[in-house]
Amino acid sequence: MSSRRHFLAAALVGAVGFFSFSSAFAAESATEFAERTSADLVKIIDEGQSTYKADPEKLHEKIGVLLDDVVDFEGIARGVMGKQFYAEASAEQKSSFAKTFRASLVKAYSQALVGFGRMEINVLGAKGPDDSKQTVDMLAKSVEDGTQVSVRYSMAAKKPGDWVVRNMIIEGINLGQTYRSQFASSMSQNGGDMDKVIATWSETEAAK
Repeated sequence: MSSRRHFLAAALVGAVGFFSFSSAFAAESATEFAERTSADLVKIIDEGQSTYKADPEKLHEKIGVLLDDVVDFEGIARGVMGKQFYAEASAEQKSSFAKTFRASLVKAYSQALVGFGRMEINVLGAKGPDDSKQTVDMLAKSVEDGTQVSVRYSMAAKKPGDWVVRNMIIEGINLGQTYRSQFASSMSQNGGDMDKVIATWSETEAAK
């Protein structure tokens, strides 16, 4: 994985982390919360780097817990499969892909955090039509080489202050659309064998 992709993945995990505790601070705005918790994110990255080689599963588990708190993996997996393939999939295939999708993300982002190194995040602000839908713009910067990456997160509130991340756009790349295209391409390449696509999803992602 390139250093730039390390940066993008690390930035992605960081913003998800920003909103993992939103329900506990419902009075805060999204911007205030992001600013306050960015320091905590940097600490998590630093700690993960120092212990990853000795115990990689520890960081995988920590990131997994973080993502589970704010990400509807079943809902995202449904969107990645697309309407047609999701309708054709069995209940077992839907469940299997959601689990596989989650596992691949957790592992990739854990590795990205370690590989990227130190970073700073500048929260530029939140905007949206109402308190139930907001987007947050951020600028992530590598402490080591000064690389900057623009990040935008689309969020929805299941109830006041209880945010979930619905989609992410990093450097203009819509991740939801990207994963959906990759799933469709894999289905085509594997002759519509959904079980094979699901079984090899992690390998497919690692090759990107």
